[in-house]
Amino acid sequence: MQHLGGLESIYAQLDAVAELPIRGAKSHASKLEGAKADADLSYELATIKTDCDLGLAKGDLDSSPSDQEAMIALFRELEFKTWLDTLLQGTDGAQLPAAGQQAEGSYRVPSLDRRASRSR
Repeated sequence: MQHLGGLESIYAQLDAVAELPIRGAKSHASKLEGAKADADLSYELATIKTDCDLGLAKGDLDSSPSDQEAMIALFRELEFKTWLDTLLQGTDGAQLPAAGQQAEGSYRVPSLDRRASRSR
């Protein structure tokens, strides 16, 4: 089916499906025709929308220090024991930095400006 292109192209060329070098190609056209609504729905559900207005400004997504005490209390309440252990010790067994201190490492925050320009 890759020979025919995308979904719209396949449905525009249903007569060409019978000539494809695949087993059972002659019956595929009628099966595809009968499943067009399902194919369209599947395509729509699998499509990631990038042109949505989220109502957020660039600064709204800046990371801020987490409230570790609140997270610890919530994880205990919900019995998230593995996450609680990870929070208390760090994933490698090292203690996490105190609240308000930056952890060592290299971090990159994706730019909203770049994403916004791609969706236009």
